Amino acid sequence: MKRLGVRKSDTVVCYDTGDLNIFSFRAAWILEAMGHENVKVLDGGFKKWKEESHPVDKTDPFVSEDDFCYRLDKTKIASYDQIKKFGHQY
Repeated sequence: MKRLGVRKSDTVVCYDTGDLNIFSFRAAWILEAMGHENVKVLDGGFKKWKEESHPVDKTDPFVSEDDFCYRLDKTKIASYDQIKKFGHQY
């Protein structure tokens, strides 16, 4: 994330260029699991975003080292046994 200039304080919008948004949801989950608190999935995908003439790129040259201190939040991860145990409740 540091190499891409993405800070933990940034809002991150995940999107796919295809129709299913499968990878965007996975990327959002990974970011949240690593402690990124403001993550969204783009409704309608990137194609719709561009068609509506929304901005595509915004960079911020003022970045500090503290903004890249990602830590795994283990509460965002469930083991197979946990999923199996609680799966019958849904």
